[in-house]
Amino acid sequence: MELAQETGLRAGRLTRLGALAAAHGMSSQFGYCFLATDLVAGTPDPEPEEAGIRHQWVSRQEFENMVRDARITDDSTLAAYALLLLHELKS
Repeated sequence: MELAQETGLRAGRLTRLGALAAAHGMSSQFGYCFLATDLVAGTPDPEPEEAGIRHQWVSRQEFENMVRDARITDDSTLAAYALLLLHELKS
């Protein structure tokens, strides 16, 4: 799983939030978006092409500021956040 491989975190529980098309209209490729909870820290094990990958914790407010300031612009991240907000509305 990418989460453990890239961050070392293992999820005690995964909740499927939805599916995302990777290149809508150009490809049939898609992936699923999950909410990972009950996290346990471990050692990352990145693949060679992921060497040097960085991650950091930010508050929700900081994340939203990063979106507003165009520091986060990728569509997969923004779509995943929209799925999280929809999940929280129904919870």
